[in-house]
Formats: sequence, structure tokens, C-alpha cells
Amino acid sequence: MPLWKYLVLIGGIAGIAGFFLPFINFEGKLTGSISAYQIVRGIDDVTDFIEGSKPLVAANPDAQQVTTKVNKQLVDGRSLLIKVFAPAVALALFGVIIGLRRKLGRLGGLIAILLGAANGLVWFLLFQVSVESHDTSATIGIGIHILALAGAFAITGGIGALLLPDHGDDY
Repeated sequence: MPLWKYLVLIGGIAGIAGFFLPFINFEGKLTGSISAYQIVRGIDDVTDFIEGSKPLVAANPDAQQVTTKVNKQLVDGRSLLIKVFAPAVALALFGVIIGLRRKLGRLGGLIAILLGAANGLVWFLLFQVSVESHDTSATIGIGIHILALAGAFAITGGIGALLLPDHGDDY
């Protein structure tokens, strides 16, 4: 009774959990984090999530302009964030389907590998953007790194299903 299907399901659940975990971490003089869920739900003011930033922003007109620009970009980025986590949702749905079917054959293994690779690609692209930005005060959070983990689980389960398919109780 191979357990590959459960690895794929765990990967999908982990990917969805990443949506609710910190997406961006702010470190340095100001600290805090924002999850993708908070951004999609709507953030009126980013300073609500960064400890100690309200007095600094209120005292500096340039900081007020930057904060307004960041708030607008967060609103504009909502649809992009939904697209970022779409492979994780697809992986979770696929995991539920194969869990209900109680089998993961070779075709399902290939699909799991593709969905896992999509999650890994999203992580890689966001990681590259964060490395190239050279911004040390804002870094990607654990929610993004969870996408890489979700991809690894799905790819492992998919490779396992290709090598040793789970035909369920039919055989």
C-alpha cells in the first residue's frame, strides 16, 4: 500500500497553509510581517503591520508618500497573489481527488510532478526577485518557502507513483 498519494495531499495542504503564513518580513529598525491572506483580504494601511512605523511615517512627509505608494501597490497586487498560490490550490484539490479515489497511478504521478514543479517554479521566481532587489529590510517570508516544500512533497509523491504506482484495492 504505497503512500504516495498522501505526500501529494500533504504538499497541497502545506501550499495552502503558506497563503496564511508571513509572505513578507520587515526587519531592521522596523519589524513585522504581512501574509498573502492579509493582502488579498485588504490592507488599508501597511503601517498597521510594521511595529513602530506609525510615528515615523507621521513625522516624515516623504515616508507618507512611500506608504501611500506601498498601500496602492498592495491593492494592485491582490490578483497576482491569487495567481501565485493557484498551483498550491490545484495541488491540494488534486490531492483530495486522489485521496478520495484511494489510488495514484502513473498518470496521476506525472500530474503531481507537474503541479509540484509549478509550486517550485513560483518559489524560485519570487526568491530570485527577492535576491535581486538587494533590499535587506524586506525579505520573503516562510509562506513563500512553504511553496518549495509543497513542490518537493508533490514531486516526491509523483516520482514514487511513477516507480511504484498505487492501484488502490482493485489489484
